[in-house]
Amino acid sequence: LTPVGHGTLSITVDGNTSLIAIDPAANTLSDIRAAINDDPTNPGVRATIVNAADGAYLVVTSKDTGANQQITISQTDGDGGLAAITFDPNSGTNPMVEDQIAADAAVFIDGIKVTSNSNTITDAIEGVTLDLAKADPGNVIPVNIEFDELAAKTAVNEFVSAYNAVTTTLGEVTKFDAESGVAAPLLGDPLVRGLKSSLRRDLNSPIDGLNDTFRTLADLGLQTEANGTLVLDADKLATALASNFDDVGQLFAKENGGIAVKLNELIDNVLGGTGTFDAREKTLNDRLERIQDQRDQLEVRMDSVRVRLTEQFNAMDRLVANLNQTSTFLTQQLGSPG
Repeated sequence: LTPVGHGTLSITVDGNTSLIAIDPAANTLSDIRAAINDDPTNPGVRATIVNAADGAYLVVTSKDTGANQQITISQTDGDGGLAAITFDPNSGTNPMVEDQIAADAAVFIDGIKVTSNSNTITDAIEGVTLDLAKADPGNVIPVNIEFDELAAKTAVNEFVSAYNAVTTTLGEVTKFDAESGVAAPLLGDPLVRGLKSSLRRDLNSPIDGLNDTFRTLADLGLQTEANGTLVLDADKLATALASNFDDVGQLFAKENGGIAVKLNELIDNVLGGTGTFDAREKTLNDRLERIQDQRDQLEVRMDSVRVRLTEQFNAMDRLVANLNQTSTFLTQQLGSPG
């Protein structure tokens, strides 16, 4: 709780500077730590306090890594006490000690130097991510880049499962039970019928521009059953992957033509914000609103008819009562001696 000093701290990281006011009434290490961490203009640093045997120390660390994360701390105004926690990387002496110099990770790939502001390098080799676990200067580490057949098989199996789930759902909502005569809610629906047709077309159409060995899913061991679902011949898929891994991938992911690409475009057209399902849903909701309006109007008319019939019934009831009274009076009069 020992006061350090008050004034303004200026903290700069990667060209971004934050001016943090330290109040005379809140100028302990804990107060300064909170002021740095809570400042809305914090340039990307985190302040912590380390309690050692010889006292407490303020530690300021950049949230990101790399040579551009060098931290500069200066102070102005106040009582000058904040000078104890300043640091200038260009100065030979500083009150604060730099424990770790801001630097980029560096690796030589086939003799070519590649640097990164983190220990993960994603853009040096296309399609390959290098995670640098530790520094090992002067030693050559062999890296073998191979096709991941297990991951490919897993991806194909997941594709089959996802497609079969869609096909099963489409079958459930369009089926007809001949014994009970009950039809599913979307039987004969043109939108669903068109979707099923488009899925079958995109799934079974041959892909141009590939090795003639692999142009359809059937060439990879995927066959369509009578109910529209897919079944996978695992051995045939393994043979295809082993013989031409690239073409198997292209069959699914070829730009402007791969099966997965076409199916993804179809799904976007159907489920997108302006897709056919959205338009159909709006149409059905509008129809439901109209039906509800019609029901409300019918209720109003029924209430009006009910009131009118009730009034007519009550009037008739009163008339009958009066006629009965008249009949009784006349009977009594005619039955009396003259």
